[in-house]
Parts: sequence; C-alpha cells; structure tokens
Amino acid sequence: MRQPLGTKEARAAAPERIGFGPFRLDPATRRLTREGKAVPLGNRALGLLLLLVERAGEVVGKEELLERAWGSVHVEEENLRVHIHALRKALGDSEAQRYIVNIPGRGYSFVAPVGPGAAALPAAEAPRPAPAAPPSGLRPPPQQRTAVLGREKQVSELAEALLRDRLISVVGPGGIGKTTTALAVAGALADRFPGAVAFVDLAPLREERMVQSAVATALNLPIRSEDEAGNILAALQDAPVLLILDNCEHVLDGVATLAEAIHERAPRACILATTREPLCIPAERVHRLPPLPCPPEGGDRTAEEVAAYPAAALFVERAAAGAAGFAMTDENAPVVAEICRRLDGLALAIELAAGRIDSFGVKGLAAGLDQRFQMLSRGRRTALPRQQTLRLALDWSYDLLTEEEKVVLRRLSLFAGSFTLDAAEAVVCGDDIPPDDFTDHLARLVLASLVSADTASGTVRYALLETTRVYALERLAEHGERGAFARRHALHFLNVLQRFVRERPAETLLPFRPDLDNIRAALTWAFSGEGDLSIGMPLSVAAAFLFIDLSLLAECVRWTGLALERLPDEERGTAREMELRTGFAMPLLFTRGNLEEVRLALERALGLAEELGAVAHQARILDGLFTYHLRGGHFRAMFDTARRAEALTRSITLPNYGGSDWMMGVSHYFAGNLPETRRYLVRAMATLPRKRPVDVLRIGVDQRVNAANALARALWMQGMADQAREVAARNVEETEALGDPVTLAVALMWTLPIALWTGELEVAERRLARLEECTARGGLSPSRLVGQAHRGAVLMRRGRPEEGIPLLEESLSALRGINSRLLEVVLMIHLSEAYAAAGRHGEALAEVEGAILRSHETAELVNLPHLLHLRALYSWHGHGDPARFAAGLEEALACARGNGALAYELRILMSMAGLREDDAVRARGLEGLREAYGRFEEGFDTPDLREAGRVLEG
Repeated sequence: MRQPLGTKEARAAAPERIGFGPFRLDPATRRLTREGKAVPLGNRALGLLLLLVERAGEVVGKEELLERAWGSVHVEEENLRVHIHALRKALGDSEAQRYIVNIPGRGYSFVAPVGPGAAALPAAEAPRPAPAAPPSGLRPPPQQRTAVLGREKQVSELAEALLRDRLISVVGPGGIGKTTTALAVAGALADRFPGAVAFVDLAPLREERMVQSAVATALNLPIRSEDEAGNILAALQDAPVLLILDNCEHVLDGVATLAEAIHERAPRACILATTREPLCIPAERVHRLPPLPCPPEGGDRTAEEVAAYPAAALFVERAAAGAAGFAMTDENAPVVAEICRRLDGLALAIELAAGRIDSFGVKGLAAGLDQRFQMLSRGRRTALPRQQTLRLALDWSYDLLTEEEKVVLRRLSLFAGSFTLDAAEAVVCGDDIPPDDFTDHLARLVLASLVSADTASGTVRYALLETTRVYALERLAEHGERGAFARRHALHFLNVLQRFVRERPAETLLPFRPDLDNIRAALTWAFSGEGDLSIGMPLSVAAAFLFIDLSLLAECVRWTGLALERLPDEERGTAREMELRTGFAMPLLFTRGNLEEVRLALERALGLAEELGAVAHQARILDGLFTYHLRGGHFRAMFDTARRAEALTRSITLPNYGGSDWMMGVSHYFAGNLPETRRYLVRAMATLPRKRPVDVLRIGVDQRVNAANALARALWMQGMADQAREVAARNVEETEALGDPVTLAVALMWTLPIALWTGELEVAERRLARLEECTARGGLSPSRLVGQAHRGAVLMRRGRPEEGIPLLEESLSALRGINSRLLEVVLMIHLSEAYAAAGRHGEALAEVEGAILRSHETAELVNLPHLLHLRALYSWHGHGDPARFAAGLEEALACARGNGALAYELRILMSMAGLREDDAVRARGLEGLREAYGRFEEGFDTPDLREAGRVLEG
C-alpha cells in the first residue's frame, strides 16, 4: 500500500520543487505559492495536488487518490470531489486555463505543463503560457432561423451535462427535432466556446471511412488521407472545441471510433452527436429526445390552454408565419390539438402540417391526415432534403435497416397502440422470421428509434409512433402482406380474450386495457370489406366483455350492433346471437334510455336462452328485463318479471345469483307496500354478496345496489331516518369501491334525495358532484339528465328556485323523450316544490295533478301520500277553503297510513295541527301528531322531527 502524502517516505521521494504556470509547489515544505505569495491549502487537498502533479498527463484513478490522501481510512467518494473542487478553486481553474480535469468513470488528470522548480523563472518574471487556441476557420453550425419551442429545459440540461460528461448523443426518431435541439445547445454554449463550435453534417456520407475526412474538413484541417485521426487529435489536444456530429446513424462505427478517441485524448473537446441510435461506447451519455408534449384528449380547452403545450405552440408559430392572418381561437383550438396528437408531437410533421394551413385550413388539414404523406410533402426550402417531406425523413430511417428488420417493422405496423413481446411474436414470426431471431430484430428497431420500449409498468410494452406506423403500413401493403398479417393480428387477440374468459370467468378483463386499441383495430379489420366475419363475430362477443368492464358502453353498443346487422343466417338462433343481443341491449339502455329496441333485444335473448336451456343466462336476462321495466316506470311489468325469476330459481341454485328477492322487494316498494318491501329487501341484502362477481356487473344490473337503494328509501318513509342514512352511505361507499360508473350512478341517483329529506344538504351536494362526474365520463346520458334535475332540486333547497326550475323542466322533458321514467314522479315532485317556492302555486298544483295521474296510470303508489299532501297545500293557496283543505289532508293521511309511511304521516299531521281556521281539525292533528311522534325511535335531528317537536311544545 502506498503511504499517504505527508509521511517522511513520501516527502523524501517527491521532487524538491515543481513549477506550473504562475505556481511553485515545494513538496519538502508542503507549500504552494503563486507569484511568491502563499496559497492556503488544507493538508489533504495539498496531498491530492502532489499526487496529481507527480503523475501529470496521466489519469489517476479515484481509488488511488482516496488511498494516497486518506490511507486505510474508509471515506465516501463525495469527500474526494469536495477536495478537488477546493483545489480547482485555489488554482483558479477555468476554461481559459485548465489544471485538473475529470475523466468520467476513470478519475482525474493534471493537464497543465509542468517543469522543475529550479528551471522556472520567478513568478513575477515568468511569461504565462497562453491557453491552447482552437483551430481557426471552423465550419460553424447553420443559423437557427426560428425559436426553439418546448425544449428550453432540455436544452439547458443538455448544455450543463455536456460540459460535465463531454460526449452526449441526442437520440430519437426522424423528425423529432434532434438537430434543432443540438443547435440550440450550441447556441447556449457559445460563450463557453467562442469561435470554437464546429458542425459536421454526416448525412451526405455513404461510407464509414469518410467520417474522419468530414470532421477534418469541418475543423479546417488539410486532408492528406482517409485516416485523419492523428491530425484531428493533434488539433484538439488542448483546445476547447464543441464538435456537433449531426446524423450519425448510417456511419455509426466510424463516428464511434473517432468520438471515443477524441474523448480520451482531447480532454477539452466536447462532442454532441445526433443519431437515431446510440454510438454504444463507454463514455457516451445518451439523451433520448421525447416528442413535444401535446394537449391530451378530452375536455374543452381554450386557445390559451392549448397553446401552453409545446406541440401546439410550434404549430401556431409556423402556421402564423406561413398563412397570413392565422390565429388559434377557442373554436379551432380542439382541432389544432387533434392535429398535434395525431402527428405524435413530431416537430418535423407539425412544421410541415402548419405549412399547409394556407391550402387546406385547420379542419381540412385534420381531415386529410389519413393521407399524411401526400399532404405533408412540402417543407422549408432551407431544410435538408430529407426534412422537406415526412416520407423522405422516414425513407432515410427505413433504408438503413436490414431486409429482416424491414420485414419486422412492416408487420409490427399492424399493432395500434402498444403491444407485448408475445403478441409481436404471434403476429410477426414465421418461417422467414424465426422467434429466436425476432427478439434481436426488435432490439435493433428499438435502438434505431423506430420502436419504443416502455418498462414503467413492469411488463415491457413496445409501440410505434403513429406516423411511423402509417408509413410501415403502406410498405406492408406494397408487399401484398397486409391482409394475411391483419388476419393473424385479429386471431391473436380473439384467442387471448377467449382463453382468458374461458380459464378465468370470474375475473375482470381490465388487464387487457393496454390492448384496447389493438382490439379496436382487429374489429375494424374483421368487419371491413377485406375482413372475415368468422373472426369478427366471436371477437365482438369477447370484446363486449372488455368494453363493459372498461365502462365503454357506447362502444359496446357499436360493435355488438354491427355484429347483429351482419349476423349470418347460420348463426341465428345460436348462443352467439343470444350473447350479442344481451351485450347490445343493456349498454344501450344505460347510454340512450329505455328504447323499444332494448326490450325487443332482451326478449329475443330470453327466448333463445329458454330454447337453448341456458338457465343461468335466463336469470341474467330477467335481471336486465326487470331493469328495463323499472327504468321505464312499467311497475306492473316489474311484478310479472319478478315472478318469472322467482319461478325459474325456485328449484335450482345458480352460482353468483342472488335470486328474485331483490326484484320482489323493489316491486313492492313502488307499489307502496312498505312492510313487504322491507321483508324482501332485508332478506336480499343478507344473501347478496358485497363483492360482486364479474358476470353480475357485466349484465349491467347490480342486484345489491338496487336492493339497498329501495331499502334506504323505504326505511326513511317508515320513520327510520338513521338506518336509511346508514344504508344509503354504505351503498355509495360500496359502489365507489367497485369502480363501475353505471352502478355508482344508480346508487347516487337514488340516495341523493334521502340526504335532501333528512336535511343533509352538503351530503346531497357531494353526491350530486360525484354523479355529474361519473355520468360525464361514462357517457350515461339518462343518469346525467337525472343529475341535472337533482341540481335543480338542490338549488331550490338553497333558496334559488328560479335557477332550479329550468333544469328540472329540461331534464323531465328529455327523460320522457328517451322513455327513462323511473324517477319521473320524484322529479315532478321536486319541480312542483320549486314552483311553489317561487310563488308559482298554480303551476305547482298542475304539476302535482300530473304526477298523481301518472302514479295511478303506472301503479306507482309509493309517493302518492306525499302527492296528495302537496295537492292539498297548493289548493289551499288557491281557494283558502279550510274544509276542502282538511278533506285533502284526511285523504293524504289515510293513504300514508295504508302504505305504512310514518314519515309522510308526520308531515301531514303537522299541516293539520297548523290549521288555525278549524279548531276541530287542528285538535285532531295535534293528537295524531303526538301519537305519531311517539312512534319514532330515531332521526330526531332531521328537520321534520325538529319541527314536530316545536309544534307539540308550542
């Protein structure tokens, strides 16, 4: 082991005096002076300096420096960096005069000329060595004519990293902006390399051996032979030069060899390379340039919001420069955002697109992007030839591939979105591309920036930029392979979906979310003129499960509807038709309402299930048919369906099926039979599982949430407000945990009024906000309309009835238009109360009369006591006849007692007790109120019971 500097042996071995620049270092006395004045240094910093000077011109490893300065004491490498920094500061180390340089991954080197102290002149008389000058007449980088947008942070970070690491490759696909970024970095470092930036465009080269000549030419060196490495290294030996090597991908070996030599032997030279794949040498630091950030899909963004995304900012700047008067507005901002997304945030593609605004306009440009290579065919005349059209930029990358790599890229173009290695092998591999070779080809495409690899999720998923994919698809079609491999692509996803459902029927298909775009592409091909219905039919059934699990109900309707239109005669009357009709009907119900088309599809599916003996499917379809009648307000048909389900399941037990109790309980609720409602629904809630099986959710009917909704409302009506609140809150909590927007919307629609009845306005508003959020995201139009009506009711409760009335009127009209009439009477009650709160008692009475008529027509009697009470109240405002008012209250009271609705009974009795115009009626009211109040055991904090207590006390 070497002794730490400072020991007797080390001092004896050291030279007596050493000179460098204005400094003298005396190892014997351990003293450093500058022009005769002592330079204060710590013991360890001085020890490090002695070692570096002793080995001047060599790279001293970090381990050796640590050992010499600290001996056997273990210290972290950070300590070494701290002392080196202090040493550089003491020496005044700068770009003008460099003394100590860091050799990344290896150590440090003392690079200033060193001589014996005896030969050195006195510091005051010694001429200072001038720093090495860069070669003169360097080829400068081309002038940047436009601002760099969206790369400011990356440019700053690259400039800083380049000074530190000295060799950086900016890597990315063609057109992403590598050259522009490199020129911006050069501009940022212009003060650090004054007159010493050389730009080498390697694109014109066709052979590796020409690299050295091109670099020598850019450095203004005489060309004597093909091997100019020696001349280049000599010119850069001590010179601070920034060398930009642009477009290296086709001469990688020649660039890598020269760059590595420069990095090792020219410690003041920095190299910035742009390339579609890395140089793959040890000293290289790779910076993969991402696409420009684009506005995401969804949401109504203003022009200002869209312009905040760099891709859109670039589009606007280039479009404004090319098309006189172009400006982004709130109206065209979504189209600009779409263009940027579809062009993958590729700077070149965006620039080319913006340049065609004058010819096509924004909307025409967006519409024409499917023919993007024809449309984006004219760029700036000052751009390199391959950058003047998008196709030429991709031709450049494609032509650099081997034939096998071209085949793989073409076949990978069939994948829309990302894909796994297994999926790629299934589609791409064959006799010409064996699986063992395929992984190597794929790795090369990743390296060449034509395929990206994402490891963030734990499973590697690959993808092509959409622009690259469209290009490769055209090449695939040119080779006559598109049809054959599109079939393999569709078959692969059909097989994996069917296998998953068959082997794991109780599990959700959510793991296939990343493959959604591929499944859509497979369906599109299968139902196209070039496709195959024998693949499309089973794929539409399998994909329906995925669309439902992902709450993409409108998309499920689209594909199952298309499959039913194209259903071959030989498949009619089969299980496939049964599954398609079920998968079509229920999503249609939740997205577009209670259309007759829904009923016909469900009844056809039920008939097929009976013919095929598919008992489990019959039960599920009966759930759907019951829900159809429920949402349509067909309350007599609900009882008929519930009895069919009861008869079907009486003698058999079906897995994951809760039976018919929930149907019977909900039917009794709307019929106003509250005791029977509780009996059935309490039993249903005891048997229905909290964790719903996947097949239950896929039919779109959650038995437990429907049972809990009706039970909570029945409990409130029977005077059990605390239990009602608890059941409602637990129901919302459970459905939130399921993550299914349809089920959550149903729970929120039904439980929101309970919060209004119990005076919890803040709870009602929270549920309303959540309902509006989940219906907007899930495309649940009927539920969204109910939410709008509830918004009107909340505004009325907040004392703003005139704002709430239009919302209630519009919602009721729209819901009737789609035959979604489940909550019609409840919403009519809300509207009548809003009219009354606004002093419009005539309209309030008319609305209540209409609701009473609707209740009798449909046999929905659960709200009749409240309606009769309201009719009496609103009539009183019109005629002021106490006897007539009392008769109306007596009718309402009898109805409430007949239903067992204690909460309504309490309200009606309070109105009777407040009738000062008739003492007898008032006395009967007070007596009845006292008796009814005594039957309550909970809910004393609710507005109704607080008011009743005040009436009885006063």
